[in-house]
Amino acid sequence: MKIISTIPTRTEVENLQVGDMVMNCFKQYKKVIEIYGEGYDVNGKAFKCFYQEFGTEGTKMSHSIKENEQIITI
Repeated sequence: MKIISTIPTRTEVENLQVGDMVMNCFKQYKKVIEIYGEGYDVNGKAFKCFYQEFGTEGTKMSHSIKENEQIITI
């Protein structure tokens, strides 16, 4: 089993856009199809909540990223 860990920077979070390819929890790069939440937490860290393509046409999976917070994919 290979574990992948990433820590997104503020710039990476702020620049995430619809159409970007992002790794999901299954180690697959999928397209961001909608951003439904974004902002800064009480500590000033940037975050984004978004949907990615998933499975058959019309289905999607939610995902989120936050500045300087580790994302682990197994």
